[in-house]
Amino acid sequence: MTYQQNIYKHKKNEEKIDEIKEKLGLQFQLNKDSQDLMYIKEENKKKKLKKITDFKIEDEVNGTVKFINEEGAYIDIGCKTLAFLNLGHYNKDPNNFLNNRKKKKIEINDYIKNLKIRKIDILNNRIEVSVYDMQGEACLRILNQQETLREQNKYIPCSSFITHNYHMINYIKKYNELKKKKKMYTIYLKKINS
Repeated sequence: MTYQQNIYKHKKNEEKIDEIKEKLGLQFQLNKDSQDLMYIKEENKKKKLKKITDFKIEDEVNGTVKFINEEGAYIDIGCKTLAFLNLGHYNKDPNNFLNNRKKKKIEINDYIKNLKIRKIDILNNRIEVSVYDMQGEACLRILNQQETLREQNKYIPCSSFITHNYHMINYIKKYNELKKKKKMYTIYLKKINS
């Protein structure tokens, strides 16, 4: 075996060792006598995962998207359980509707900041997160015409964050007007095309 072949083989072995180290979180060294891997020491790469009971509703967390399906994305927030982000909530951002902007599509391994814990179900071992806090979600339900202020007053003890915000009420009106205009425009386009 020539010197260059030996170096090439050695580099290839080092690449394999690095892959194994990364996957297992262990440290190995090549035993030059027998061309085998020797275990040196264990690295504690993974931080200790929190229990579901360590979190509270409205806690702010960050996480990495691990899986995506039709309903939503599953995010690693440092808990033993993956948190669920409802994509319907994520995509219905009133700011983007008014500006005619589209939100960035979520992909696997995306890092998402400032998520709020929305629901914790200890019995079923589930956590749901949202990009909005509780006040923002309440406003969103009104903007999407899922509820009225009167309906919200039944279960939210004090919806003062909505009723006192004059600009929010105007925002809701403007949003609904734009929604109607958009609907009328699509009807108009259908008539023209027919």
